[in-house]
Amino acid sequence: MAAHHAQSQKIRAARGITGDRWEAASPFFKANPRRTDDVEVNRLLQQINPSATVLDIGGGAGRFALPLALQCQHVTVIEPSPSMPESLRQITMEADIDNVTIVAKRWEEAEVNPADVVISAHVIYMIEDIRTFVVKMLEHARDKVLMPTFMRPPMARYTPFWRWVHEEGRADLPGAAELMQVLWEMDIYPNVEMFEPISFRAFKNWQMALERAKAKT
Repeated sequence: MAAHHAQSQKIRAARGITGDRWEAASPFFKANPRRTDDVEVNRLLQQINPSATVLDIGGGAGRFALPLALQCQHVTVIEPSPSMPESLRQITMEADIDNVTIVAKRWEEAEVNPADVVISAHVIYMIEDIRTFVVKMLEHARDKVLMPTFMRPPMARYTPFWRWVHEEGRADLPGAAELMQVLWEMDIYPNVEMFEPISFRAFKNWQMALERAKAKT
């Protein structure tokens, strides 16, 4: 993970890129809170009840938080990116959802009350101190912790192109297999449920795909 971050920082510095790394990507994380065809959302909804409170760590633009908010008492979203909460606020207003609180801090720094359910979906790939991250999740969950995670992080799809651009191999981030190893070492033995692979969302056109690949390599 350190090698991956070092490569990314080197490229960002060479290109003069500063500020929020998620700003350009935030539109890709917007989703209809009332959609019914999202396998992950539908499974998460089965884990909560109308009286439940939820902590969504790294909730981004509310891909999971907002559908859950429609079905539970309250959702608190922990999101450190400056751009993601802005998208979240916009979708919340458009969807007329009023039971979501945004805490604009890193999970490690956030001071929030415990909740019935703590969720961290597709966040662990970028977390260096995963043990501290998980322990805090457990301390804040009155009922359960849910961690949807891909076997390989989404960014891995750009790995084959990295050598063509930078003449060196890309250091990949950890995924579900590495997370399981850490949990076992912590004497945590989660219930694991596997799903069929989820296809990546297609780009609208070739130009958009090319620009996205450039940004990620």
